[in-house]
Amino acid sequence: MTTYHLKQSIAGCLRNNRVGTIDFLEDGNGNPLSDAEARVELNKLLEAGHTVMPVGDDCEGFDVFGGGCPGHEPLAGSDLANDLMEERQQAFLKSKPIVGQKLLLTQRQRNAPPITDNVTVKKVGTKYFTLDKAFHRRFHIDSKREADTHDSHLTLYASSDCYDHEKDKDKLAYEIKDAINQVGNRTLKALTMVELGVIANLVLNNKDDKR
Repeated sequence: MTTYHLKQSIAGCLRNNRVGTIDFLEDGNGNPLSDAEARVELNKLLEAGHTVMPVGDDCEGFDVFGGGCPGHEPLAGSDLANDLMEERQQAFLKSKPIVGQKLLLTQRQRNAPPITDNVTVKKVGTKYFTLDKAFHRRFHIDSKREADTHDSHLTLYASSDCYDHEKDKDKLAYEIKDAINQVGNRTLKALTMVELGVIANLVLNNKDDKR
């Protein structure tokens, strides 16, 4: 999912901020500019043809002549990318499918990697929807789970990226659980109370949730 930095109109900044209130700009060395200095610099930018400036962090490829931020794809594996994948999958699970919507269908296999296939929503009713592939199977609109069976091997994802994210998440969760199981008492005693508290909150709260 593409993210965009905000842009600020230079003329609007000069026009809408009272004298003495432009105190949030810096020079090229990171030194704060006074209101008077900032207004001089902003007018120089206008004379050079600049119409907008980035708000906040530096924006690579920013178009100062009006276009602003070109858009940025979050780095794979970054916190932002992970959050976006979680949000995209949750939004898919909570929303009603649309005819023509592209999804990823996975089929769990015994002792083998799942089979994946790109599918398209074909029909949407009041309670169920169907796909262009596996068309003889119905899926619940509210849960996105396969209907007419209690042991489905099929799972739907909003995209292949969401599926890859889920696989990485499952792998990391398994590695954490395996590591915790192998931690000895001596190792635990070497940790601080704060560190033990973090582990306890994670492990013990999860144990209580399963009761």
